[in-house]
Amino acid sequence: MKKIIILTAASFLVILGFQTSRANAIGISVRPSELRIQAQTGETASARIKVKNPSEEVALFEVYPEEFENKISASPAKFTLESGEEKDVVIKFKPSEDGIFSTSLAVVARPLDNPGGIGSGAKIAFQAENKPRSIGLALISDIFSGRRAAVAIIILAALATLMLILRKRIAQKQN
Repeated sequence: MKKIIILTAASFLVILGFQTSRANAIGISVRPSELRIQAQTGETASARIKVKNPSEEVALFEVYPEEFENKISASPAKFTLESGEEKDVVIKFKPSEDGIFSTSLAVVARPLDNPGGIGSGAKIAFQAENKPRSIGLALISDIFSGRRAAVAIIILAALATLMLILRKRIAQKQN
């Protein structure tokens, strides 16, 4: 009889131990599941994602790119959501060179009462295409930047002077 009581008590303690050591994870919902952006060099393009807390507790959220941190940003990058609450996050892409940039946007949720605890996350496929500016705009921008501006002004002044001289000679020949 003593053995049965001890076994029952031990079983009860083991079950109780498993129950108290369970971990609750935070839920997360993100839309859309993929994001595509097009931009031009030097310009910022943006799009929105919607992050929702479907769990029953308050959570801390963080949104960040896995690569190209100097070109891709999220605003807000960190925020708190109540149970059932959702928030729009603006994703900005500012390229410095032409190309196609593919990475993932990570969205991580952690419990507010235990920020270092078990959390959950989602990844959004992200692709940004940086198209070169039209040749006319690129040429004008290149001509009128820095030292090239002074050279362009000198060339334009020389051409204007040459045109005035030619007009005077043509006018003198006609008289």
